Amino acid sequence: MYMNTKYPKECFTALKTNQTFSVTGAFSPANGKGTDNNAPVSPYKIYHPSFSFFKLSILSKRNGGYTTTAGNIRVEEFPILLENSRAALQMEQMTKLRILSDTKLAARGSETAAEKLLKKMDSLIYFFKHRSFPQSNPEGAQKAVSADISELKTKATGTMFGFGNLRGKTPFLVLVEGGTDSGALKKQRSILQGQRDFLQEQLPRFKNNQVIIDAIDAAFDLLDNAGNLKPGVLDSDPARQGNLLAQPVQPENTIPEEIILHAAAPKGNRRKMDPNTGLCPTYEIQAKWTIGNLYPVEVMIRNYMAPVKTSPTGGQQTEVSRMDRSTLIVNTFKLSSQQWFNCLYMMEANMRRFELLSAKTQFSQADQIVRENMENAEHGMVRA
Repeated sequence: MYMNTKYPKECFTALKTNQTFSVTGAFSPANGKGTDNNAPVSPYKIYHPSFSFFKLSILSKRNGGYTTTAGNIRVEEFPILLENSRAALQMEQMTKLRILSDTKLAARGSETAAEKLLKKMDSLIYFFKHRSFPQSNPEGAQKAVSADISELKTKATGTMFGFGNLRGKTPFLVLVEGGTDSGALKKQRSILQGQRDFLQEQLPRFKNNQVIIDAIDAAFDLLDNAGNLKPGVLDSDPARQGNLLAQPVQPENTIPEEIILHAAAPKGNRRKMDPNTGLCPTYEIQAKWTIGNLYPVEVMIRNYMAPVKTSPTGGQQTEVSRMDRSTLIVNTFKLSSQQWFNCLYMMEANMRRFELLSAKTQFSQADQIVRENMENAEHGMVRA
């Protein structure tokens, strides 16, 4: 006995014990003639922008029940999502190669042409993160880091935060994220102080907190009385003199910063406004890649009700600050790189199939409209 699938337009699914992530395609061809409700769109644009998208959904089981969040990624948003993902994968691979290169270099004491190339890649990665190239010292001009500073840096990078927004970062990394600006350093020190106070409170229950507290104190000792970094803190260690990243903003034992693949922008639906509250269903989708994780891609979908303003030009703006927080539902789903690129492949493949099927009709329609426009123009000239 044959059974029909429940989700005939689903192009990707990933399953976990208590979660399901799915992607469904919805495509509508650009129609050059339009209708009473929709303006004409050039057939050469292939997709109707208002009705062509991928619907992403996350189903999570919680407390014996299920919560579902869903949102759309428009077809025109897909190309940059794909390219960002490819760039993130390349950075993942370069990071692994760099770690391997540093390990081999430390054991061998000399470097190959490939390893020199990796160092140049480090410089490019630094540029894209900081919008400037790292300053490199002339050969032989490398300053030796004092023994005290070196010992403090070792202690400040010896352990990582295991929770909260600082998870995966060392106290040293949190501190130097402020760069050399005194105001930024003060802010970063305040962040560390808050973490230290919390850890100190919990110390009677969790004795291991002392390790990260000592690392935070070591980071504090890298600052002088004026709140500036002491000389030598941002100098490369002697074992890493060849590294073009003179500012060690990313110690080797930390997880790199997240790469945003798709930014979470609120999108409200005024057509489904609640007449009683004036609030509209709103969704946000964010996809990010964390280098070094076994499941590096995390998709987050938020659903809630919020007011949506319309500008005179027709644009919409969701007032997130005035959302009804009782309606807020947030689901996240983590995928391996293989799962994520399989998802992207299926999304792109379905776009290509739709484009091939639509091509003949749309080219013919475009030619027909050109002829009709020319005829109308000629008749208008004759009547004139």
